[in-house]
Formats: sequence, structure tokens, C-alpha cells
Amino acid sequence: TTSERFTYNTDIPEGRWIAEIIVPEPDEAELDQTARDAVDEELGISTDRTEKQLPVYRLERAEDRPIAFAETDDSVVRYSRGPGTVSGQGVTLSMLRAALESAGVGRPVLNDIDDDGRYEVDLSWERGNTDDLRSELRSYGVDLVETEAEIEVVEVNPRGA
Repeated sequence: TTSERFTYNTDIPEGRWIAEIIVPEPDEAELDQTARDAVDEELGISTDRTEKQLPVYRLERAEDRPIAFAETDDSVVRYSRGPGTVSGQGVTLSMLRAALESAGVGRPVLNDIDDDGRYEVDLSWERGNTDDLRSELRSYGVDLVETEAEIEVVEVNPRGA
């Protein structure tokens, strides 16, 4: 996920944190809350989820082009991403959305394309150059559109605030 999905209203201790939380037969919401509570207690913070209007990118199908990534199946599913690159096999457009967001495009990415296909993806663009990324995606029938949307964010506050 991108750092834009977090709002820090307090400093958190530096370093890496590893937490192991054991909850017998949890449901998804209980596990999520238990994990958040444990992290909050350890770091002396409180976190709240809220909606915020933020600048985002939306993946949309290009009007004049079909999706042109090479089609694959789900027998092999892998992808990698880094600054200015996303590649993989068996990649869905939802996975591509997440990969682009974590590859450092600078804002949340939403997927507005209704397509459950799996594709071979090999994108590279000049780091920080969204016009380059847009051009690369457009060649595969996908538009990267700048807009704003209500996004769930995590607010990090000092404990007791």
C-alpha cells in the first residue's frame, strides 16, 4: 500500500516491528482489531480508519483499445515491482493496481476495469514520470486517469489523543 493511505499525527519509534498475534478461530474483523490493538499498545499510538478525499489514479479501459497484455492462466501467479517497474505472470488487473501503488506512483491507485482475466505484464517507465507510465499502460489498452476519490486511510495519533 502507499504511504498516502496513512496520516501520521504523531511520531512512531524507529526500527522494524514484528508482531505475532494468536487468536483462536478468529473472524476477519476480530483478527484485524486484535492486530491493530497490539500494534497500538506496543508503539504507544492509536489508529483509526477514516475516509478522506485524496488525489488518486484510476485504471480505466482505453476507449479505443482492447486490453492488450498477453493472456495467461492462473497455473503460475507471480509478480514483482520496484521503482519504475512491474512485471509478472498470471496477473489480474486488481493485482496490477496494487503493484502500481506499491511501486511508488505517489498516490493510491483504483481499478475501474471490470475484467477478471490473467495477463503477462512487463511494464517499465522512468521513475517519477507518470506521463511515461501512462504511455506504457495506454499501449496495452489501459488509461491511468488522475482524479480524486474518497479513500479509506489509517490515522496514526498519540495514544490517548
